[in-house]
Amino acid sequence: MASNTTNKLARISELCSDPTSPEFQELWLHFDEITNEGDFLHECAVGRRKYEECFTADDLVMWLIDNAYCASRAQGGRIGQSMLLANIFHHVVLGHAYKEFDPSSRVDVLRKGPSPDRAP
Repeated sequence: MASNTTNKLARISELCSDPTSPEFQELWLHFDEITNEGDFLHECAVGRRKYEECFTADDLVMWLIDNAYCASRAQGGRIGQSMLLANIFHHVVLGHAYKEFDPSSRVDVLRKGPSPDRAP
């Protein structure tokens, strides 16, 4: 088990730099699996508006750490930013579509899938 964790942590730079790498694709498939199961997604609020089937940046970073994709919030932030730029998820507030991923934010509300205002 420790070897598997060490191997995942050794590949962090690949996760951040190349969305076509096998490691990034493995991460995307795992993320897709957990978001399809429904336990990860929940209702989130931005101001007075509520959004269904969302998650926060903090939720994602904690999941990345818990699943040994990274060892720190800073590393989770870099991976989250790569996932955002790869259009795996988007900010629910379209004005924030290109905003940087904030790994400590419980306010940044994200939704799986490409942003509706970005071309696939």
